Amino acid sequence: MVFHFDGEHGTHEAEIDVFEPEERFAFFWRPFDSLAEASEYPEVRTRVEFVLEDHPDGTLLRLRESGFAALPEVLAGDTLRDNTHGWDIDVLPRLRTFVETGERVPYS
Repeated sequence: MVFHFDGEHGTHEAEIDVFEPEERFAFFWRPFDSLAEASEYPEVRTRVEFVLEDHPDGTLLRLRESGFAALPEVLAGDTLRDNTHGWDIDVLPRLRTFVETGERVPYS
């Protein structure tokens, strides 16, 4: 699986870890590959998991990205900050719009 982001974040390959339709999806990736220091640590990566749960108002999506504690310090801080911002500001709002309306919101 490959993610294509606009701007400085580029393209990232991911390895699917779990795929349970309508329940759970998880993958491993290296979201920090655009950092110059990343090539020094080819074995490290983070894991992203989406879990869908029934909720009185519809469906609840839980997102968890883990593995930051295992990252070298030179990668950990920026990656945690950038990914937290990315999921909260960029990805999840677009996903919600798509689920609710079917509209794809482009990255700006």
